[in-house]
Amino acid sequence: MAENERKILCLGDSNTYGYSPDGLFSSRYKESVRWTGLLKYAGWRVYNRGVNGALVPSEHQFESFADTIESASPLCFVTVMYGTNDVVSGKSAEDTGERMERFLGAVKGSLGNARLVLIAPPPVKFGYWVPVQSVISESEKLAACYKNAAEKQGVLFCDAGSWGVGLTGDGVHFTEDGHRAFFDGLSEIIK
Repeated sequence: MAENERKILCLGDSNTYGYSPDGLFSSRYKESVRWTGLLKYAGWRVYNRGVNGALVPSEHQFESFADTIESASPLCFVTVMYGTNDVVSGKSAEDTGERMERFLGAVKGSLGNARLVLIAPPPVKFGYWVPVQSVISESEKLAACYKNAAEKQGVLFCDAGSWGVGLTGDGVHFTEDGHRAFFDGLSEIIK
């Protein structure tokens, strides 16, 4: 890797992909809006592996994710942000945190010199995808569970819930300003 080349692999769900719920069909914010695109404009070489609807990876996916990391190496950072879909689909924060801990442990060996950054997604809010308080309550517990998982696995942790990330009316997806706030928060971690 060239001395000045900054490479980052971003693993996650639709908020990493850059999904925009405002389109008539499954749409995506422009690159200049998405937090991963803002990283690119800030001088990073970005590998965006966000997938709409993705959950915390399960054991049968670990090898594929390790291969994904190795194929993009050498990297400076690998960011991991899953969990929103898990909680919205009824899984507990504790269960999601335990599955995340196993995933982190499984991919650590593929990092080379890259730093692994676990990001707790912002808690969801009431919206047309989040009609009940119990889902919001579980999403609010996720940061503590992820912090525990990161400490056990010896990886970096950050809580996007503290970054002022705005959510759209569905209660789940980042607004355009939310993508900017997320980028600003992450930039403080990886600079």
